[in-house]
Amino acid sequence: MNGGDVTEEECAIIYVRSWVVVHSEDAAAVARSMRVVAARDCAVQQGLDETARDRRKCFVAPPTGGWTLVFGADLAFDDALVSRLSREYGETQAFHCDAKHYGYSWTRSRSGAVVRAAGVFDGEASSEGTAAPPEPDDLDDADELDVLRIARAWSVDPNALLRSTAAGQLGDRG
Repeated sequence: MNGGDVTEEECAIIYVRSWVVVHSEDAAAVARSMRVVAARDCAVQQGLDETARDRRKCFVAPPTGGWTLVFGADLAFDDALVSRLSREYGETQAFHCDAKHYGYSWTRSRSGAVVRAAGVFDGEASSEGTAAPPEPDDLDDADELDVLRIARAWSVDPNALLRSTAAGQLGDRG
């Protein structure tokens, strides 16, 4: 994917979002691995809206470019989940963006091991692994544009989902 410029308009999808990206085109298998229950077909925008309103919901988006994105409250902070999914699928990434409270993070895990994790919350920056472009030089300056640039460079821009006419699966987190 392209790690190029991101516009402010493209940040609407992630104003306050937490999502994981699993290296798999089998969204049904990813949903099973994440223990999503009572799943039903759902349009992308509806799935994103529902996960923003209800912390118990999880939206498994239709696969995009070899990856499956899953949205749900605080998914990016579930280190055990990210590790387990990366063991099962080879690579899993996690992103969190909270423009309201200025909290941003990104994690890349391969075969169960974190290869890069960085973020800033409440003015406290943390970093594990080696930083590489397009990450910001100073984590204290990170923002939602950086999160999207990193997502694009590592795998897939979540904004690509808004162009999808395929249904995803919305269910409860098990």
